[in-house]
Amino acid sequence: MGLLSVNAISGTKIDKLEVKEQLAVFTTLEQKLITGAGCMASTNINKWALNLTCQQGRDFYSLLLVAISSSAKVSISSENDCEGTDNYEIVGSMTWFNGFDYPS
Repeated sequence: MGLLSVNAISGTKIDKLEVKEQLAVFTTLEQKLITGAGCMASTNINKWALNLTCQQGRDFYSLLLVAISSSAKVSISSENDCEGTDNYEIVGSMTWFNGFDYPS
C-alpha cells in the first residue's frame, strides 16, 4: 500500500485569479501546508488550478467567485495531480467560510 500525501491550505483568501483558455489559475495569500504535488513546478507553490471543461472545475470556479466577491476565506485540498495544467496543482476540494474569520 502506497502513502498518499494530502496537500492543503486552510482558511486563506484568494489573491489573484486568471483564466487561461479552459484553465482557471488562482493564487492564495497563504502558502500551502506542505510542498505540494510532485508534478507541480516550484514557482507555483501558492497557485492552484481548476479545469473549466469539467463540471467539478466549473462548480469550484463558481464557489471561488463567490468567495472573492465576499472577501471570504476558503480551505483547499489537492487532487494530487497536475495533468493538463502546465504544472499547477489541481484543486480536489474547496470549502467556503461565508466571510467569517475562522481560526486555523
